[in-house]
Amino acid sequence: MLNPVHHDSSRPQAAFVALFDVLGFKNRIETTPLDAVVDGYQRLRALKLRARSVPIMSSVRVRMESVGTTIFSDTILLWCDDESDAVQSLLTACAVLVASAIEERWPLRGGIAYGDCILNREARTFVGLPIVQAYQVEQSQEWLGAAIHETALNHKTLGTLIQRTEDVIKYAIPVKPKAQTLDYAIHWGPYAMGVKTILESLIEETEDLSVRAKYEATLGYLLSKCSDCHAWT
Repeated sequence: MLNPVHHDSSRPQAAFVALFDVLGFKNRIETTPLDAVVDGYQRLRALKLRARSVPIMSSVRVRMESVGTTIFSDTILLWCDDESDAVQSLLTACAVLVASAIEERWPLRGGIAYGDCILNREARTFVGLPIVQAYQVEQSQEWLGAAIHETALNHKTLGTLIQRTEDVIKYAIPVKPKAQTLDYAIHWGPYAMGVKTILESLIEETEDLSVRAKYEATLGYLLSKCSDCHAWT
């Protein structure tokens, strides 16, 4: 099996892929001094690196699994092998990334898909249908968070595991009109600290009603699924 972190391949491999975009990145570039943008961007890169190596509890030990990562402009890509421990690590990394990014006031929205793709950091080549599907899922959502594409949910051996893991939650994800229904999301709330206050601040600061609606939908998720966790305080 290919190791996504230590062995990049120029050949197609079956992998789980998570793609994230920063909400409002264009507006941030236009309205924020460039040095402040660069400083925040470096913090975002650090969050990506921190999220990729997280402790995962198993029945016999605590293990550290790394996932592959890269970042270009406002897009973050994470990926892992077609294997149960690896996909659990990827799901946890996604939850940690969304939570910590919102804490830093870098709102992320993402999608996760599965299939054959080329993931080669050395050649800076990232190509494949799962990347496109993850992007389409990301674009269809109307909140901060990440949804899981049917290719991952219907994986022949890992689909059930993905649906039942504690880092995934069944939830009626808000989507754009005519977009496909999305029912499974990354459950990032338990990893967040005080993001209710941050989201309320972002709502106050934005004049864009469509962006405000996304923040409010995210508060709805926290109220519904995380009312007793640190995210709500």
